Amino acid sequence: MALDPLFSAQFTSSQSQDKVQGIYDGAKVRCAYAKYTAVAAGTGIAELLTLPAGRIIIHNHLSRMVGSDDGQTNANVSIGHAAYTQQDGTAVILDIDEWVNDADYGGGVTDIVFDILLPTIPFGEYNSRDGIVVTMTVDTADMDLGGVVELLIYYTAEN
Repeated sequence: MALDPLFSAQFTSSQSQDKVQGIYDGAKVRCAYAKYTAVAAGTGIAELLTLPAGRIIIHNHLSRMVGSDDGQTNANVSIGHAAYTQQDGTAVILDIDEWVNDADYGGGVTDIVFDILLPTIPFGEYNSRDGIVVTMTVDTADMDLGGVVELLIYYTAEN
């Protein structure tokens, strides 16, 4: 039996005269990068980077948090965002574990893909007025002096 349909909706739209414009038409995948190095042992929330204002789609399956093998002896690390305002004025509250929830560095987790929405939703859509501050929360135990966390967030933006 032959495959049916033979074309995706996106391919069909790209071939028609009345193209439906979408966020991916001509958009580029971008990467936001942050590197955090602890200069003292401790717990708490650190701001790592700011994602751009406007409509963005985060590619959860590509985005990841990587930590050094040493430096996080028993710490749990979460990646989330600070409170922000959507384009329509709606307030979005702080969510400390939007993308990574308590990665157990003490248990050896040092490289993790953004897991909160996977596998059901490989993309997360956001639409902020002033950008989204990405945060890292360290709890359960101190991140040791010299502990390193690197963050890669792959996203597509409208502009």
